[in-house]
Amino acid sequence: MLGRVGLALVLLATTAAGQQGLWESLIEQGNQALAAGNPHEARNHYSRAWEVAAQYPVHDLRRATTQRNLAQARMLLGDLVPADSLYDRAIICAERTLEQQHSYLVTLRHEQENLRAAIAASLDFHEERPPPPSLWEALVLRVRWITDHTIVRPGISRPLGDSLSTTHDGGLGMSATLQFRLMELGALPIIAGLDHFELQLPAKHADHRPVRLRGNSVFLGPSLGRFLLTMGAGQYSLSGGLADPSRIGLNGALTVSILGRPGDSSSIGTQVALRIGGLHLLAAGDQETFTLWQLGFSIGFRRPPPW
Repeated sequence: MLGRVGLALVLLATTAAGQQGLWESLIEQGNQALAAGNPHEARNHYSRAWEVAAQYPVHDLRRATTQRNLAQARMLLGDLVPADSLYDRAIICAERTLEQQHSYLVTLRHEQENLRAAIAASLDFHEERPPPPSLWEALVLRVRWITDHTIVRPGISRPLGDSLSTTHDGGLGMSATLQFRLMELGALPIIAGLDHFELQLPAKHADHRPVRLRGNSVFLGPSLGRFLLTMGAGQYSLSGGLADPSRIGLNGALTVSILGRPGDSSSIGTQVALRIGGLHLLAAGDQETFTLWQLGFSIGFRRPPPW
C-alpha cells in the first residue's frame, strides 16, 4: 500500500505527464493551423498551450516556446506591438536557462530585431507621440490585468467532522472564492484570494438549534501545477446553537484542480476543483475552540488570457 507521501508523488507525476501531453498537442495543433494559413485559430491553440505552460517554472523553455509561437501568430494578425512584448518574455525566460550565445536565444533575438524593424517601418514619425499614461490610466490597466488573471470559484462544501459532531449533523455549505496570481517566488507562483462561505449544521436532538456559520477570510499560498496550498485568517459569525456573535479563525486548504479548460478569445475558461481544508475558530469569552474539517467542490470561472 502506498503511504501518503507516495500517493502524493504519484498524483504529481500523473498530473505532470498529462500536462506535458496536453501542451504538446496544443502546440502541434497551433503549428498546423499556422501552416494552413489560419493565424487566428493558431493563436487560440497557442493561448491554451500557454495556460498549461504557465504552470511550469519560470525558467522552463516550454514557456519561451509558447510565447514565441504566440508572437508569430500575433504578427500574422497584424498585432505587432503585443508580439514584441511576447518576444521580450520569451527571451527573458530563455536567458534564465541558456548561455548568451546559444543558437535558440540568438534566433529569438534575431526574430525580435526583424519584428522591431517592421514596427519602425510602420510608424509615422511625423505624428506627435501620445503622452505617458496618467496615474488613473495606469491604475485602470493594473485592475484590468488582475481581472484577466482572476479565477472566481462558487462551490459547495461538506463538513467531515468537528467538535459539534455529537450534537449536530454535517450540513451543506455554499462558498465563493476570488483568487488571482499575486507574484512569483522563484519557481512557485503565489496565489492570493478572498473567501466567503455559509454553512448550516442541523441539530441531532430536539434541545439543540441548528448552527449557522458565516465567514469572510483572506488567504495566501503557493501553487504547484494543479495543486494549491493556502493558509489564511478571517472573521466568522456563529449563530443558533451557540450564543457567540463572532470569532476570529484560521483556515487552511489544499485545492486540486481535476479539470481545466482555458477559454479561447470568445469564451470564459472553466476549472473544476476539489478542496480539502479545515477551519479553526479561536475561543471567544467562555466558549471553547473547535475545528471544522471540510471537503469542498467548486467550479472556477476566469476571463480568457489577454492575448
